[in-house]
Amino acid sequence: MSYERTRQLADLIARKLKCLSEIRLLARRQAAFIGRGEMTQLLKLLSLKQELLDRLRDVEARLATYHDEDPRARVWESEEQRQRCAHMEALCQGLFQEIVHEEERGEQDMQARKSKMASQLKEVRTASETRGAYQSATTGGHRGLDLTS
Repeated sequence: MSYERTRQLADLIARKLKCLSEIRLLARRQAAFIGRGEMTQLLKLLSLKQELLDRLRDVEARLATYHDEDPRARVWESEEQRQRCAHMEALCQGLFQEIVHEEERGEQDMQARKSKMASQLKEVRTASETRGAYQSATTGGHRGLDLTS
């Protein structure tokens, strides 16, 4: 394996780190939008996040060509470059775990918000049905013109 190939590997891992860093930032903003119920902003953010996920998928596909290689056969320009690349990959793994955690928490928050909304809608429906029944009972079931005056 040549220096150029390991340089490309290091570049891809740096790109992966950048994508994951940006996705983590968006995941944090996503949690804030969910917490405040800002669904319009959330949808815009999810669109941006999808673009980053597509970019990450492309980087991961390009990294896949390195998975079958023997890491001991890689030729690095220096030990420092190899360590820097290994450090970036470790950071990527940590970021990925943070993102997964944020996503799980966001999903739970959205589910709680959905349940709360369903409960509120049920209360509104029940109140409306009660009001309708009360009006029906006080008018004797007749909703026509009042001609008694």
